Amino acid sequence: MNALAKIKLLSNKYDLVVESLYNEITDEESGETTQEPITDIEGTTALLTTDGTSWEFIDEEWQQIDENIDKTILYSLFPFIMSVCNAIHNPFVKCHNSHIYEDVILVYGENTKEEINITSINDDIDVQADDYIIVKTCTNEYLTQVLEVGDDTIKIDNRGLNMRVSGKAETIGLLFVDFPPQFLDNVFAMLAFDLFLREDKEKRQERLGNYTYTNFEPHNYYGLGSYPTQLEDAVKYFQHIST
Repeated sequence: MNALAKIKLLSNKYDLVVESLYNEITDEESGETTQEPITDIEGTTALLTTDGTSWEFIDEEWQQIDENIDKTILYSLFPFIMSVCNAIHNPFVKCHNSHIYEDVILVYGENTKEEINITSINDDIDVQADDYIIVKTCTNEYLTQVLEVGDDTIKIDNRGLNMRVSGKAETIGLLFVDFPPQFLDNVFAMLAFDLFLREDKEKRQERLGNYTYTNFEPHNYYGLGSYPTQLEDAVKYFQHIST
């Protein structure tokens, strides 16, 4: 299950969580195979675990929904993960598979700025698709994810980063990042909390006529920070403390 699907799953708003919206039906006589929707109930919502997209069954067909939510998550994901890493002073960088590349050229993907190709690589490429990496340029550093790898090219995700692209030869550092799965899952839960739960949880008071009362104890829920205590504790487990 990819990051988009994991984060949206925590919203608890989908009737079905499935790998496919259709069942394959084979005619016993002709042997022909057709596809039929997995439900015939109007208004049923589904989350695809394969790519994280959301769908609703309307007028006897599946129609995609929540595309704005998808964009918000995908454009927030890398900056959010990096902000959490900065907060605990742990970038999770590993020396193996990390390189400094000289005289490489960064160019946008074909007809899109959501992807960047690191081209003209004349050294070993040790990363692969889906790896997290930090790209260090002369102006900044960016956490991102590898989309594809070729003989002398690495395609990376630029959504939410606005990485500077000059089209000229430059030297960059490409640092391999190895996140523990439990760390990422908790970071995803923090982002899901911001997107789907924070507004409700921050309603700390209820009003009944002329009487106002607190509907929960914020310090017991949040601890000393702005996220649920169990999430903060799970992330702080990986914190680096220097003296």
